[in-house]
Amino acid sequence: MLGTAAGLRLVGEASSGTEALQAMGKVKADLVLMDVHMPGMDGAATTKELLVEFPDAKVIAWTVSESSDDLLRMMRAGCCGYVLKDVGPAELQRALWSAIRSESPVPRKMIAASLAEVAARFEASADAIVTVSIPGGDEIAKRTANPRLGIVGGLSILGTTGIVIPYSCASWIHSIHRGIDVARAGGFDHVAGSTGATSEQAVRALYGLPDVALIDMGDFVGGMLKYLRSHPIAR
Repeated sequence: MLGTAAGLRLVGEASSGTEALQAMGKVKADLVLMDVHMPGMDGAATTKELLVEFPDAKVIAWTVSESSDDLLRMMRAGCCGYVLKDVGPAELQRALWSAIRSESPVPRKMIAASLAEVAARFEASADAIVTVSIPGGDEIAKRTANPRLGIVGGLSILGTTGIVIPYSCASWIHSIHRGIDVARAGGFDHVAGSTGATSEQAVRALYGLPDVALIDMGDFVGGMLKYLRSHPIAR
C-alpha cells in the first residue's frame, strides 16, 4: 500500500528497531510508520531514540488497537499520530498526509468518543458543537515559552497527540531548534543557551539579550551546537 501512495515515496523498510535506526541514518526519511511490536527494541523505544537523533521526523504508530497500553507508550515516546493495521489504502494515506502537515486526528477522535459515551449513557444524541477555549489565553501565553518558539496569541490545549505527557528529550531538542529558527528569522545575530533560570538571568544581564535570543537548552548542549553548525548565527 505504501509503494502506491500518491505523492509519497517509500525509501526504506526495516524488520526491527535496530534496523530502523540504521536505515534512518542512511535515508533520512521525513515520515516513519513505526510498528508497535518488533523483535528486540520495541516501537516505543525505537521512536524515542530515533527522534533524539532526527527530531524533525514524523513518526506514526502502526497498531492493532486504539485502546492498548502499547499505543499510549508510543504516543508518549513522541509519535504524532497512529493508524490501525486493518485500515484500507485511502485511510492510511490520509493518516500519512495528516502527519506530514502536522495535523492530528487524535484530539477530534477523543472528543467524539467522549460525546458518544455521554450521549449513550443518557440516551441522547451525540450531535453537538464543541468549542474549546482558554479565557485570557493570549495574556497567559506571554508568561510561557511560546513567544520564543514563534507561537503568539494563545496556548496549546493538548499536544499534537491529544495526550498530555511530560517533556520528552525529542520535544526539548525540537524546541531548541525552533527557538534558533525564530531568532534567525527575527534578524538576531547573537543567541545564548542556558541550562536553567539562574544561568539565563546571568547571560541576560551580561549581554542584554531579549527573551527571543535566549535558548533554554537544558542538558542538550550538543543538540544546540549541532543545529547551529547547520543553521549558523554570527555569535
